[in-house]
Amino acid sequence: MNIEDYNKNITIRFAIVAVLAAILIIPTLLVGALVSERWQFFSQAIAEIKDTWSSDQVLVGPTIIVPVADDDGDERQFQRVAFMPQSIDVDIQSTHSFRTRTIFTTPVLDLQLSTKGEFAPIDVDELKGRHEHVFLEHALLSFALTDVRGIKDVKMTLAGREASVEVSDTGNGKSLNAKVSEADLRAGGSFVFSASLRASDGIHVVPHGETSNIRIASTWPHPKFDGDMLPETREVTEDGFEATWHGNAISVGLKEKLYIPGGGITHQGEMVGAWREIVYPRPKLQLWNQGFDENRRLKSMDPYGEDLIQVGFTVIDPITPYRKISRTVNYGILFIILTFGAILCIELVTSVQFHFVQYFVIGTALVIFFLTLLSIAEHLGFGISYLIAAAIMTAMLTSYTHFSAKNNLITLAMLALLVLLYGVLYLILELVNYSLLVGTGLMLLLLGVLMWATKNLTVTKDSATS
Repeated sequence: MNIEDYNKNITIRFAIVAVLAAILIIPTLLVGALVSERWQFFSQAIAEIKDTWSSDQVLVGPTIIVPVADDDGDERQFQRVAFMPQSIDVDIQSTHSFRTRTIFTTPVLDLQLSTKGEFAPIDVDELKGRHEHVFLEHALLSFALTDVRGIKDVKMTLAGREASVEVSDTGNGKSLNAKVSEADLRAGGSFVFSASLRASDGIHVVPHGETSNIRIASTWPHPKFDGDMLPETREVTEDGFEATWHGNAISVGLKEKLYIPGGGITHQGEMVGAWREIVYPRPKLQLWNQGFDENRRLKSMDPYGEDLIQVGFTVIDPITPYRKISRTVNYGILFIILTFGAILCIELVTSVQFHFVQYFVIGTALVIFFLTLLSIAEHLGFGISYLIAAAIMTAMLTSYTHFSAKNNLITLAMLALLVLLYGVLYLILELVNYSLLVGTGLMLLLLGVLMWATKNLTVTKDSATS
């Protein structure tokens, strides 16, 4: 066969192999759909666990809430005046445990909360002069949180006296409330609040005092500090983390007194007369990253319905394998192209030619690798599962190459190729910030090898006529 016929043969082989690679995209996409389905099952199971445990918690308080009202014709329009503390110190000790539903497991949190601070005296006379009706008998010391189901026990004291705490509705969801006397309102004083809580994915606190000091310590070693302010100090180790935040009224954009539209609520959660909710003009306290869904989710959890600044953390679960498996499958077609390209290079520099059926078998094995990884990772985690799946496929494909080509050099070349590809793919998955760089470098390497293997395919007039 002259070189022109040889070139035609190589061209046909490249074309057929390219068609095979394109066909294998279909089962790769099907595996990707299966990963998404399993991920959805996982999310549903975790949601069921969280629904029976407790939601993520956002804590606001304590604040002093005084219902007021003004007559407007035949209607009485209610609103609540929330007084923020002068100082607040929050200390949260968090421990984690695991809950399981079917084969899926997720971490949950137990929280020990300790809050202390001081309220400034409230000018009750000024409040009476501003509003036609001031319901001092319904004044509350209120601690708001997103899910009262997570409360295991609670204790609150004001001015050194223990207060009776009840769960009631202050107009924007349930909260922990205690009655406050007019004398306590006029005198101000210190408060202490402690509670045992449960939370699912994280805990966030609103630093709503004139000065706020917040400390969170946890046994969870993989926190994501996703509030509106990063901690001033933090230390993350394998045994957990500790973080602190410091804020003041200027830094958080919060006023000492906040008007909240809605109904006047008694200690037992009953309405004080007929009312209708109206919107009173008030400044937005904070607008932060409105384009991010996660931040919108945090804002929607705020019991007061305001865009209050929040600090805290969310649990990152590195055990969950689906995100990495999904990224692995996204590289599936690249993986197949690199393997087929490398085999074609082997054919160009040796006398061995693989049958197209063997190409298809090798490509199918590469697709089944992702399915093997998924099935094992649901039980053992991603890292060890990747090692097992890669070892199985490497052994099978190397043996298949050995018995097909009957050439030890080609067998070793296939072994080296698979080890390189699986190793680089894992490196791409681990180095998130450099995945594009590593993947591009791998493509450039294949391109260089392909150029070297095809350097002798040029057709000249002399060779064409020989």
